[in-house]
Amino acid sequence: MSVKMQGNNSEKEYLDEYLENKKVKGFSPNPHYFEDGDYISVFFTDERCYAVQVNDFLTVFRSDVNDSFVGCKIHNINNLIKK
Repeated sequence: MSVKMQGNNSEKEYLDEYLENKKVKGFSPNPHYFEDGDYISVFFTDERCYAVQVNDFLTVFRSDVNDSFVGCKIHNINNLIKK
C-alpha cells in the first residue's frame, strides 16, 4: 500500500492520523490464500510471534511470549496440489 504524505506532517504524525480514522475489523482465524506468493497462511491467535521455517513447504509461527504454536504458512500450494 502506498501512502502519500500530506503537508508538513512527519511520517509518525501522518501514520497516527491515518490509523486513527481506520476501524479495526477484529481478529478472525481463517486461512487466506495469497496468489502472488502462492501460499496459504492462518493464525489461530493475534499475539505477536516469530517465524520458523520448517522446510520448503512449511513455516510455523510461534508466540513471542511462550513459544506456543500460533499459526502457519504453507508455501508452493500449486506444486503441492499437483503432487
